[in-house]
Amino acid sequence: MPHVRKPKLIDERLALHADYLAQDPASLKGRWRTLLPGCRNVRVDLGCGKGQWTVATARLRPDELVVGIDCEPMCISFAAEHAAVGGVASSGRAKRPEDGYVAPRNAVFAIGDAAMLPDFFAPGEIVHLHMNFPTPFPRKKETQRRVVGVERLAAYRTLLGEKGVLHLKTDSQPLFDYAAEQLAVAGYDIVASTRDLRSDASGFDDVDLAVSEYERKLVMRGAKLHALRAVVREGAAPNVSCEPKSLYDYLPSDLDAIDYVPLGMENALVNMRNRKRNGH
Repeated sequence: MPHVRKPKLIDERLALHADYLAQDPASLKGRWRTLLPGCRNVRVDLGCGKGQWTVATARLRPDELVVGIDCEPMCISFAAEHAAVGGVASSGRAKRPEDGYVAPRNAVFAIGDAAMLPDFFAPGEIVHLHMNFPTPFPRKKETQRRVVGVERLAAYRTLLGEKGVLHLKTDSQPLFDYAAEQLAVAGYDIVASTRDLRSDASGFDDVDLAVSEYERKLVMRGAKLHALRAVVREGAAPNVSCEPKSLYDYLPSDLDAIDYVPLGMENALVNMRNRKRNGH
């Protein structure tokens, strides 16, 4: 497992709320449920950021262990802090029970990324795997970095087992369409899908609808939330070959009709529009 360098300041932040950290997640492989007495499921938030969605989900599912994973140690330090104290009170001090904040005991965080999941979890140990607003990596040469590429999806199959569910939520229409294509190749069936989760949530539940501050900001910018739920197709043998693809190929042909540009694609879309207007 690659060593993640953590500056001293981050180490100090992580130590403040160590009760919410899995310091050695690989040592918990096959044993995550032991962290929560009576644990019904293990639910993973891959790319959890500052942990707002993770903590909200832990409150919605108190009988499940919700594991937030992110490759950025600073984000994990903020996530652990959010779980432990829920931010700050108006006085500037950490929130306390008298402020109405009760820390969830079923949330835990670990430093890692998608490639490390097989090191952290045993086959069939994850019941729900969530990917909320993953980085799209739109360029063709970045294909291997996408968490919804066929090779990654094939690896998740083993971890999810027969009853596991993969959840994706994104503001990126190109990434969403690419993911649907990759899921089919990797041996999944999409059991719920929407291009506007706020207006059409059929087939989704309260966890899928849980909102983070990041999601609120995207919606304020005009984003429509694309979401899907997928399960492993019984008896399917996944195809793990991965042809590099650019997400720009998934944009609509009428570039001027696009009213919301996913984060990270703004400059490229401006250049594409200009080239089209100039006849190139």
